[in-house]
Amino acid sequence: MAARLKTEGISPRVVTRVMLSVLLGMFLSAGNAHAQVLGFGNPISPYLPFVYLPTLQGEVRATALYVDLDGGKEIVYRTYEPPQVWGLKDDFNMAKPMIVFDTMVRLTAGPFSCRIHYEPRAFLGVSRYPGETIKSSARLEYSGVRLGGDIDLFRRNGSRVGIDLDYDLYHPVFTEGIRTSGGKIVEGEAAMTLGVHADYNPAWLYYGMNPIFDVYFRWPMLGTQITDLRIAAGVSFPELVLGTWALKIGYRKTNLDFRDSSGRLEATFGGVFAELAYYY
Repeated sequence: MAARLKTEGISPRVVTRVMLSVLLGMFLSAGNAHAQVLGFGNPISPYLPFVYLPTLQGEVRATALYVDLDGGKEIVYRTYEPPQVWGLKDDFNMAKPMIVFDTMVRLTAGPFSCRIHYEPRAFLGVSRYPGETIKSSARLEYSGVRLGGDIDLFRRNGSRVGIDLDYDLYHPVFTEGIRTSGGKIVEGEAAMTLGVHADYNPAWLYYGMNPIFDVYFRWPMLGTQITDLRIAAGVSFPELVLGTWALKIGYRKTNLDFRDSSGRLEATFGGVFAELAYYY
């Protein structure tokens, strides 16, 4: 019998049962955590003593960012001639600040987290082509969904420090008809970045409220070159049964650098933001 089991290996049915048991344990662990907060126990958890999973936690952010294009340039490659360089603000008149709304959802289990972001960025400039009276436009589009994963190397009382990996499900595109006859398009690749994060949540309270701070920085790995810095500080309000609300203000700055076979684009943009966060 032992020889027979050894030659046949692990059957798909056994693997399926193990996976279902793990999934069931995750749901029971999450349900037990919420039940403890509400004052109820989980009567099934004693039957799964071999399954230990951390409490599921999460965060939701809604951010209003006042963003401005600090500077940048388009570099057009030309055959047998030096590249042509155009300024995004001086030549394409892309200098109008705007307010954008970012959202983020994070789910955490122990030291591991997964995130999903939606961040719209679109800068528009309107000007005349040299020698003509008809106006043309230039547009830098960098909007879409970004996925991220975190590993906390330190966690204590809501404070955490760790490393991050992010991947854009979109790519930057720059189009212009102001300086290039017939128009010009420069498209970048999807970006992958490596980052670090530090969230500080002091243990002391003042009328049920406490200050919070967070810093996030990421730098390029693959594809479009992205350098991104975010600093925020605020206050969290007294904890409720289902979670905690917080208000924060902060500053964010992003450097963007991408290219294709015909040209290259560099841009720097950033600004201050106000943020409403919910921790559960």
